[in-house]
Amino acid sequence: MRSGRNVTWGIGWYYVGASTEFGVVPRAVFDQYNGSGVEAFYNFQVTPWLIVTPDVQFIQPGMRAIATHDVFIGGFRINVIL
Repeated sequence: MRSGRNVTWGIGWYYVGASTEFGVVPRAVFDQYNGSGVEAFYNFQVTPWLIVTPDVQFIQPGMRAIATHDVFIGGFRINVIL
């Protein structure tokens, strides 16, 4: 990677809280629970028209959620600027 290319990175924490104001049907269908996680990403410009962003997330589901274990999830995004 040559100098002068656009490079950004970030780390964020999030908390997802399920609203208690949902009706009975949405709660039954979506079965919402609280949870939290951390995300880190690195965004770099490969060419003037191609930007690549790998990221990793650590998710900790709330109590009674469908997923019962903590999990790491990796992702990869490509943006093409026309």
